Amino acid sequence: ASRMGTPYLGKMLNAILLQHIRDTLPELKTKVHDLIAHTNTVLRQLGDDDITIMSSGGLLLNLLTRYSNAIVATIDGTNSESITKTELTGGARVNFIFTQAFGPYIMSMKPCEGLTDEHIRTTIDNAKGPRSALFIPEQAFEMLVRTQVSRLEEPCLKCCDHVFDELIKICEHAEKELARYPQLRTQVNEHVVKLLREYTVPLREFICNVIKIELAYINTNHPHFYGGGSVFDTMNPQGMSSQGHPQMGAHANPGQVTDHGAAVELQKKHSTGSSSSNFTDMPSHIRQDLRHMSERQKRETEVIKQLLTTYFGIIQISVQDKIPKAIVHFLVNKVKAEIQNELVAA
Repeated sequence: ASRMGTPYLGKMLNAILLQHIRDTLPELKTKVHDLIAHTNTVLRQLGDDDITIMSSGGLLLNLLTRYSNAIVATIDGTNSESITKTELTGGARVNFIFTQAFGPYIMSMKPCEGLTDEHIRTTIDNAKGPRSALFIPEQAFEMLVRTQVSRLEEPCLKCCDHVFDELIKICEHAEKELARYPQLRTQVNEHVVKLLREYTVPLREFICNVIKIELAYINTNHPHFYGGGSVFDTMNPQGMSSQGHPQMGAHANPGQVTDHGAAVELQKKHSTGSSSSNFTDMPSHIRQDLRHMSERQKRETEVIKQLLTTYFGIIQISVQDKIPKAIVHFLVNKVKAEIQNELVAA
């Protein structure tokens, strides 16, 4: 009888309802908090400012300021939203280009790449003109150095292009601040790309001038560049003077064939052999025959190679240091300092 009637039924229904509320309320509370957090995130992305109380000019200035600050923060590495654990982003990629791509490539370039012994020998002989010079003409060394140094210009300009591409990616990543306004985002992107291209004009001109400066004056008095005399001393065999002539006296090697002896042997060879060519018929193109190079010519070729290697190494170090500094000054720092003012002025 105690479980019969309406009062008992109402009491049991209330107990069942309270138990159901206790079981479902924590889950509902968690869902509500998740929805609120998601909504707040969306509002921050779209702009949580009250547009009704802000003028259009103030809103535009606020959007451009946030966009510019996002670019600067990404370059400096202080933008927590752009930092990932899987790959390099922002300014770290620019540093990677300088230290892991551009620098090693410049230092890996071979000083004598594209130059054969025939090229070097021909350049030396052309620089001598009609004279039989006692020493290697300095003009030959300068001509070969300029040829090799000019090869550095292309990778320097490519480094500029790579950094330009990275800055474009950084600006595109910062466009999420303008996601609520597609038309504004498109106009800002076009103006930023145009602005970066304008910044690269003086940068590329400076890079070309750096190479032209190195080509304009070959500084053989550089403290890290040794003169030709010491090269001869290290490369000449025993018993040869620094001028490439055999030394006379008690220390001379009797078994060594001298230039004079080689000339006598060559004269005998030609006098005994039959002439198969007509002296009056000269070829239109004369090339060096490396098979008949004298010991002196071989030594001169090796000396030029050694000098090229040393001087080209000096230029490599200089270019590896100057070009990244120039790119940071003319492009990266200029973007950080002037991007906001340029966008507001536009």
